[in-house]
Amino acid sequence: MNLTSRDLVGYCDRLHYRPSEEVKIYIHGNGPVAVDLASLHGADERVTASVPLVRKVAAVPEQTVPTSPQTSYPGSFALVDDVDDLAQFAELTFEMWVYATNPGNGRRQGLLSLSTENAAAISLEIAADGRLELRQGPEQVSGCRCQAPIPRKNWVRVVAVVSPSRGEATIEFSTKLPLPRKIAGGTAFARTASHPLAGRDIFLAIGAAAVKAGVDGRKRGINTFNGKLEEVRVFGRAKDNQPSRLLASWDFSLQMNTACITDTSGAGRHGILVNAPTRAVTGHDWNGDEVDFRYVPSQYGAIHFHDDDLEEAGWEISATLIIPDDLHSGVYAIRLRGDGVGDNIPIFVLPKQGDPKAAIAFLAPTFTYQAYANITLGDRDYSEAGISGLKAVPVARDLQLQAFPDFEGSLYEKHSDGSGRCYSSFKRPIFNFRADHRNPILDAPRNFGADLYLTSWLEQISQPYDVLTDHALDTEPGLLDGYKVLITGSHPEYWSGRMLTAVEQFLSRGGKVMYLGGNGFYWVTSQDPVRPHIIECRRGYSGIRTWESAPGEVHLNSTGEHGGLWRYRGRAPNRLVGVGMASQGWDEQAPGYTKTSAGKAPEYAWVFAGVESDDFGNAGFAMNGASGDEIDRYDVELGSPANAVVLGASQGHSHFYKLAVEDVDMITDGLDGTSDNRVRSDIVLLEWDNSGKVFSVGSINWAASLAWNNFDNTVEKITRNILLRFLECREVETNTRDSDPKLAPQ
Repeated sequence: MNLTSRDLVGYCDRLHYRPSEEVKIYIHGNGPVAVDLASLHGADERVTASVPLVRKVAAVPEQTVPTSPQTSYPGSFALVDDVDDLAQFAELTFEMWVYATNPGNGRRQGLLSLSTENAAAISLEIAADGRLELRQGPEQVSGCRCQAPIPRKNWVRVVAVVSPSRGEATIEFSTKLPLPRKIAGGTAFARTASHPLAGRDIFLAIGAAAVKAGVDGRKRGINTFNGKLEEVRVFGRAKDNQPSRLLASWDFSLQMNTACITDTSGAGRHGILVNAPTRAVTGHDWNGDEVDFRYVPSQYGAIHFHDDDLEEAGWEISATLIIPDDLHSGVYAIRLRGDGVGDNIPIFVLPKQGDPKAAIAFLAPTFTYQAYANITLGDRDYSEAGISGLKAVPVARDLQLQAFPDFEGSLYEKHSDGSGRCYSSFKRPIFNFRADHRNPILDAPRNFGADLYLTSWLEQISQPYDVLTDHALDTEPGLLDGYKVLITGSHPEYWSGRMLTAVEQFLSRGGKVMYLGGNGFYWVTSQDPVRPHIIECRRGYSGIRTWESAPGEVHLNSTGEHGGLWRYRGRAPNRLVGVGMASQGWDEQAPGYTKTSAGKAPEYAWVFAGVESDDFGNAGFAMNGASGDEIDRYDVELGSPANAVVLGASQGHSHFYKLAVEDVDMITDGLDGTSDNRVRSDIVLLEWDNSGKVFSVGSINWAASLAWNNFDNTVEKITRNILLRFLECREVETNTRDSDPKLAPQ
């Protein structure tokens, strides 16, 4: 795709850096662009205490770089280089199992091709009308076209023979219902007896009709395939009177956690997968007896290709900069400015290795940002489901995404063939991962923008903090060592097992966790160990989801572990932080909270110091209340510890808030916020062994209420009281608005 929009956009090679590290910047533009580094102090101009929201880092000089439109090539396929010797064979036979997910969709789809000199020499394809055909160069081999279309979502065995020496070619395919049965085929003489593979630099592509190399050297697939392929083999006959011999046989059940495909023929024709097609998917002989690919890899010898797969934008580097050696840990942005347009690409700077750590660590939920990357959900996903009374109105960043459709596709969307997207990459412009993005339902910051409420609050109350990321926590053992308090983001939904273990160990050593969000610790997620810019999530068959995993395809290929909800792995969020997902909804007025009898007890008066009323949190920048969006409740049946104290509960939700589907055994009336008491959010204080403690608020909206009225409100007072106690501070001096503490160590 040629990106011709004049919008200035970019991305970086990573999400987080440490001082002295280099940032690689990829820019799509149209002329000179000024590049510098800025710190981010908020995402909402209504919080005037944080203005200016963006502040230049003086230690990084501005640089001006030339830019031009960049190009991306979606569509996954397998590429095998250096197959020039195939030109010596008088006859070639291609065999494979094919599971086409949308044949006859009006465009050609390549199954296997041999390309030379940037043009297809031989290609086995599904034609626009769904019929198999062989092509030589740009033309169909005359008459070599099956009479019947290939069936949709049904495994078929395809065999194609190309014999230039005899001037003929054949195709046949047979189904597996339940035994192989010939359905249709075609036979024809080729138009010429000349060998179509004359020349050098021959590429073999699986899942594409041709391979073309751009001026930048990147190879892209032409007319890529939608569906699964398995047991792809190539045979060759040197002369008509000689036996055919195996030239290549790719076993996709090998190295399923990589981008490599392995040739088991002994010829060494190994290949590489381009644009991350889906691995660890069921093959033609999967019988359902086992659903873990690790135990029966032979039944998972398929790869699912998609014409809209895109592992990374693949742009050329436009600029680099070095993070200053003495830069404080925090939330920053690479600023791009040129010809009246601009972009601020967020990055996170972790503390320098070996430097003293702050007492507080803010954990940026970068897995969640990446899972929601360029999400395109709208009214169809909210109003029609009966969970929203608000109309989705696309905002500037969402409209900008429409100019770059190849970058659409979060973990919430489906591919063009209807299968779910289980991979997401941060190596592309992510338009809703910007401080100025407004959620189209809320007309307010959500996810990254909402988390800036939390970091700007820490700055407002003069509390030093370090910033960490999910990606770093997943890969760096001991990252939490030395911190007193760990503060989560407003929506830490996607978690790996290593991350959960790290927080458990932090608590067991006496650490304090402030879970200041909702719908956290929910989906099993992995960071690809080989390609760390990719995260993977298989939805399974329960949980609030927009698509469902295909039968037998719940295990993550990157790690082998069972996907779906952590709840079904015995690690429900209730066990970790005392609350877990209860409901979601969007309306004009989110409720606040009311103190429970425990919350009114004298021993917890310190929590509510400065909060005179039993009701609190009835204002905020998101739906005007602190308990809203996605909410969590305390539930002993789901693992909430019995020793936890519920300090407050939400005041009641509208009918737009439905009980989470994983809590519904039978469909009945009365499963919404007006009649089911399980639809609520709870504020919980939980003690672990060795003085570990957790404070959980059970709502995404909490952060937006924290920032209300320039951080002068009841939610802020409660949150600050907890933080100060967790920091083991004894004495608090405040100004007249009680929001600028000066701390004295206990």
